[in-house]
Amino acid sequence: MQPEMLGAARLTRYSFGRSMLRIANRDGWRVEPVHLDLNAAGEGDVAYRIDAGGHLFHFVAFLVALDEGAHTDRVIAERWEIVGALVEGDLSPERWDELRENVPAQERGRLDPGVLVITRGNRSVRFFDYLIDELAAGRQPDPELVGDAGYIMRSTAFYANGKFGMRSFGGYPSDHPLAAPYRAQFLAAWCFRELSYDVIEHCAELRGADRAVPFSDGWRTFFGLGN
Repeated sequence: MQPEMLGAARLTRYSFGRSMLRIANRDGWRVEPVHLDLNAAGEGDVAYRIDAGGHLFHFVAFLVALDEGAHTDRVIAERWEIVGALVEGDLSPERWDELRENVPAQERGRLDPGVLVITRGNRSVRFFDYLIDELAAGRQPDPELVGDAGYIMRSTAFYANGKFGMRSFGGYPSDHPLAAPYRAQFLAAWCFRELSYDVIEHCAELRGADRAVPFSDGWRTFFGLGN
């Protein structure tokens, strides 16, 4: 627990994130966007379908744009620009309506064991619109401007493990793909990160039409998820 030792402790093959990605690669997990309904300001809703070795999940997110003065990264905030949930199973119209009503409410919502994780967060105030404008104009971002950013969106929480009526960790069968500590949270975080890229590229395409370009491969792997 000495500070110099903790500072040297980096990811290992036993780290939660690497463990999840290793299992996902081994078992051929597939993640694909199946619903993306956003306007040019990045407001709307999105869903990703996750086939995890025969187990079906969805990551859903609801997005709005807040005035800069309404931003707060404190966990006690009551409004966020992005709220999301990792859920098990299919998305019926009735399920969509339930999630749309309760996920934005976060702690005040009514959740059930089919919901595994809920999260929320905000856009980068400095770079969200800049990145859209650059891609819309057919340019990649300037590394001198965004090289120290590290993220496009940031989360303030990943709630799980039985909170607010969600699935408890003890509720996963032993052969469940998420039956390992923090695997559900890291899957939700990975989807949140992919969402940040997809929203920027989608908004750039709407604003820039034929001029717009996607992120280059280098940029597509650069940004993480703030927290």
